[in-house]
Amino acid sequence: MMNRSNRRQTCFTLSARKGASARHALFGASLALPLAVLPAGARAETSEWVNVHGGAVRLISEGGTQTGLYSAGLEFSMEPGWHTYWRNPGEAGIPPILTTDGSKNLAVFKVGFPVPERHDDGFSTTLIYKEQIVLPLDVAAGVTNEPVELHVQVAFGICNDICVPGEATLSMVLEPDNPADRTSSLLIERDKKAVPQVVAPEQSSIVSVERLGTETPALLEVSAKVTSSNPADLDLFADGPEGSYVGVPVFEKLENGEATWKVSLRGLKPKEDGSELMLVLKDGAKAEESWHPVARDLLEGG
Repeated sequence: MMNRSNRRQTCFTLSARKGASARHALFGASLALPLAVLPAGARAETSEWVNVHGGAVRLISEGGTQTGLYSAGLEFSMEPGWHTYWRNPGEAGIPPILTTDGSKNLAVFKVGFPVPERHDDGFSTTLIYKEQIVLPLDVAAGVTNEPVELHVQVAFGICNDICVPGEATLSMVLEPDNPADRTSSLLIERDKKAVPQVVAPEQSSIVSVERLGTETPALLEVSAKVTSSNPADLDLFADGPEGSYVGVPVFEKLENGEATWKVSLRGLKPKEDGSELMLVLKDGAKAEESWHPVARDLLEGG
């Protein structure tokens, strides 16, 4: 059994990430692309679209702010039938990988991941976004009243009947006096509402995380108090520290307002003192994210 902790994490923080894990290594060379050059005095509240096989991707923002805290987004627009992946793609696929190399006056860059949906192609279950999605970005300037020159390198998987790697280098300038962009704001705020609220484990709807059997890596039974009475309105997703390959939770039952899933710890990346399991619970229109400590002896090789 895993004890509760006070661990909190706001969205998914990626700040010029380096030292990519094995599943990211595929794109190590492709991300070493030249940055777009922005001329002096350039004013760009969105980047240009970059076309990829099956769709296109760009940066958008809600406009200027005098606080130095900008609301932006990474927008994917995909052709009908195409999809891309959540932060943990599931049993197959490639998650979005973002870096911010070359950015100027950038103090904070946080990526939010809206709740995905399951996709079963008869061979594997993956966690996806279909056709159009915005990953909300929280951007903070190092010096409040100076522009942020934002460069984002992104690699991702995009699939239909075939799956192909997508990549883009995107740039825009965020300035205090940028005009408001109502269209971009609506898109960002729409998908920001679908980003799970981060809660401490003791405040989450997860009521128990119990070990089943004695095998390692362990198989867990996760139970949560829910308000939805229809199992179709419920889901549970899992992830772990950088480099994890956590499987897709399997729904077991819904009884007396309590839903139960089985979650394998196979693929959970160990740390010196064990690891952490991230659980995202979807309950109707609500979703919450909590991180739970995992003892070393529950992990493979523990």
